[in-house]
Amino acid sequence: MDPTMSHGGHETGPTFAALWSPGFLLLLIVVGVLYTLAVGRWRKDFADSEPVELKQKMWFWSGLALWYAAEGSPLSYYGHHYYFSVHMFQQSILYLVMPPCLLLGLPGWLLRPALKGQMTKRIVRFLTNPLLSLFVFNFIFSM
Repeated sequence: MDPTMSHGGHETGPTFAALWSPGFLLLLIVVGVLYTLAVGRWRKDFADSEPVELKQKMWFWSGLALWYAAEGSPLSYYGHHYYFSVHMFQQSILYLVMPPCLLLGLPGWLLRPALKGQMTKRIVRFLTNPLLSLFVFNFIFSM
C-alpha cells in the first residue's frame, strides 16, 4: 500500500520523517560535536596537533549542513520521487560541493593517523591516480 494514501484513498503526502530525516540530522550533529571536541578539547591527545581556526571549523560544519540539505531535507525526497533535475542537483552537491568543504575543515594532524600504514598509503596512492579518479568519478556519477 502506498504510504502517502490514507484509509479513505485520499493522498496525504509524505511524512515529516520522510521529508526531514531527523535520524540523519542527529547522526550529523553527533559527527559535528565529535569533530568539534577532537579539534578543541581533545586536541592535546593527537600528536603534532595545532590549533584549528574558526574558518576551518566553519568549512567542516558547512560540509555537514550541505550533506544534510542534500540527503536529509525535502530536496532528497522530491529528487528521488518526482523531479530528475532536483535529483541531479542533489547529486552535484554530494559529489562536487560537500566533499571539498569537509576536507577543507579537516586539519592534517587529524587525518594523519588514519593514513599512516603502508597498505593505506598504497591504496590511497592508487585511488588518487588522476586517470583512475577521472574514470571512477564519471562511472559513479553516471550510475
